[in-house]
Amino acid sequence: PTLVLTWMGPDPTRWNVGEVTVRPSQRRFTVPPVQYPVDATFGGRIRLVGVDVVPDAFRPGATAILTVTWQALTEMERSYTGFVHLLGPDGRVIAQDDHVPHNGAYPTDTWLAGEVVQDTYRFQVPDPLPEGPIVLEIGWYDALRPGMPRLPLTAGGTGTAVRLTLPR
Repeated sequence: PTLVLTWMGPDPTRWNVGEVTVRPSQRRFTVPPVQYPVDATFGGRIRLVGVDVVPDAFRPGATAILTVTWQALTEMERSYTGFVHLLGPDGRVIAQDDHVPHNGAYPTDTWLAGEVVQDTYRFQVPDPLPEGPIVLEIGWYDALRPGMPRLPLTAGGTGTAVRLTLPR
């Protein structure tokens, strides 16, 4: 099909914008097994099922690639931004990836209740990587509201983010 815009003002005008392909979304409602199960809930809306990490993800200078599995507990009226932060020994963020799911292509306000969404996060691992365990901070915030408030943990923890410690 072709997308056509029409201006219905005093001088009606039509613009042929071009060809558009509409594909059905592939929704998933079955929770897959995960490498690092978590089970925490943000704002009563989104459940963090767990995280999968590619081998050698945290090698200094490498690009860490993680798949985070989420489940919508309800339909949402807002698009939230998910984040995965790598924390240093002092608790400060030393690497991160923050984005609307699927790099903006699948915002949370399009998810259905019960839907399972897997999203990939990538960030550059510092070189040198500080000594100590690998600690990830995972959560959600509303980038469109002043102060970008985070969704609070309503089950599986306290505060506004899950801290997950991974073996080195």
